Amino acid sequence: MIERIHFREISSTNEYAKELIKDKGIIAVSCDFQTMGKGRNSKTWEGSYGKNIYLSFALNHKSIGAYRTPSIYQSLGCLVVFNTLSKFVYSDKLRIKYPNDVYILQDTFKKISGVLIEHSSSGKKAESTIIGIGININQSSFPDELKDSATSLLLSGVKIELEKIYSELIYQFELLFKLDEFEIYNKWIDKINLSDKNINVIGIEGIWKLSRVNPDCSLNLVNLNGENKRIDNGDSIRYEL
Repeated sequence: MIERIHFREISSTNEYAKELIKDKGIIAVSCDFQTMGKGRNSKTWEGSYGKNIYLSFALNHKSIGAYRTPSIYQSLGCLVVFNTLSKFVYSDKLRIKYPNDVYILQDTFKKISGVLIEHSSSGKKAESTIIGIGININQSSFPDELKDSATSLLLSGVKIELEKIYSELIYQFELLFKLDEFEIYNKWIDKINLSDKNINVIGIEGIWKLSRVNPDCSLNLVNLNGENKRIDNGDSIRYEL
């Protein structure tokens, strides 16, 4: 069983995990509230005290071997969240939005979870990986700028104790971590389900289609004119979930 270290309030589970993993193999760090929660692209992760999941898995690669492809850790984190939420809502109401957000269907699909990966290395040698997970569970309202795009399990009709979610997240992590990275990659590709979707690339006119998901989890897109584009940032594209 993965050791879990819990705090009432800290700056960021990712930041604490970076320090605590130095003399351990693999741990999970959680808290009731984080004052400086991180999102992708220097964004913050908003959330209320004691109502949501703030969790970071930390892996010390001196003790636990690293994946050859670092981006697979983001696929692993997304699958952990997807599989966990599938225990409490129908899986056909859930979507992984490329590359590392999880959405749930209400009237429309809204974001319920985000995954943030941070790596530490010395030269070319990986030292540690942090998989930060935020999930909105029992939050009943959101700021005006987020209320149309974010939601929670509570607002989806499910009220549940946070400890049940934490236990399931750790269980699902342990199950998936037994798989090799190729298996995780294929499960993630299946869940993002981009085949045959019309994809808009921000700032570029026209419709694009997926031609390939690369081993590093980036996307090769092609348009009607046969032009190709590589995408590795979900904020660069829009498509219907």
